[in-house]
Amino acid sequence: MNGFEKRREEKKKIIREAALKLFLENGTDRVTIKQIAEEASVSHVSIYNFYGSKGELINELALSLISDMKKQYEEICSGNHSFEEKLKGILDFKMEMIENRYWELVQIIAKTNSTVKKAFDDMILSGKEWFLALVEEGKRLGIIQSDINNHAVFMLMDIFTSYFMNNESAKIALSYNPKLAEDLQHIFWHGLLK
Repeated sequence: MNGFEKRREEKKKIIREAALKLFLENGTDRVTIKQIAEEASVSHVSIYNFYGSKGELINELALSLISDMKKQYEEICSGNHSFEEKLKGILDFKMEMIENRYWELVQIIAKTNSTVKKAFDDMILSGKEWFLALVEEGKRLGIIQSDINNHAVFMLMDIFTSYFMNNESAKIALSYNPKLAEDLQHIFWHGLLK
């Protein structure tokens, strides 16, 4: 990549970061290109030159978030970490995605954008496959009971995820109390019994 391309990509990244901040604060419908330009300290013409429209900026931002989430999840699951480190990494990752609301934003965008929906659905499917492989690894290692149904584990994970995604006070509690997230992870994997 030459110097011009590097500067161009850096400017696009700054625009995406500004748009992300504003979209998370106000929703995609209530943010204008002018506001994004001001936040990114670029001209609104630059945004149109790079993205063509607000819709294309939203699309590229969502696809970029999905790509980053998928990479991070894959790195956690496929790295040379212990089972416990992978497990903690996945739960930390899920909590982070809920807390910073990236997951929620992508879901909202996916409702009206078929390209984003397909990428999001593919990421979820890949995540479930990696998670299933991790559960199977836990069973092989004797850490997870071998007779527990994998579907039950998925459902429990979905219950936790849905609760935090749909409960603003729970998100706030997590953001102010990291120990709460650790305790919930412990309960998720070890239950309440000693």
